[in-house]
Amino acid sequence: LGLVHLGASSKIWIKYGDGQPVKIVFNGEDVDDLKETIKKKLSSKLGDIDIDDIILRRHEDNDDLDPGFVVDKSFENTSNTPLQVIVNAPLTSKRKYEESGDLKEIVKSGMKEFSQQNQPIECDPFLWDMETDEDRQMSEVEK
Repeated sequence: LGLVHLGASSKIWIKYGDGQPVKIVFNGEDVDDLKETIKKKLSSKLGDIDIDDIILRRHEDNDDLDPGFVVDKSFENTSNTPLQVIVNAPLTSKRKYEESGDLKEIVKSGMKEFSQQNQPIECDPFLWDMETDEDRQMSEVEK
């Protein structure tokens, strides 16, 4: 499937997590080299992640790209069809801190909503007409 790599640079769009797609200029040979380039581009997010824990997938594809697969012109894409960058790693201390901060905010907002007093529903009281109800019940029994 892969064409021979010509050594020319390729422009490849990638997307990590919920962030916006970003474009990289790639001069490497294979998917493993591409992961190295991505790690440098997204160093603030992937700085302490090992290369073997980074998985790449084509847009809307569930198959992991083989690290030895040659990156050719077929990898060039648009911001609408970026390669998906997935991290398959245990939480690092930095990511634990980031995620625990997010979790604290979620819990805080949930507790705030929970602690707000709910106002009772206001409506007119239901009037029960005992005589009509008893007459109706008796008429059903007599049948």
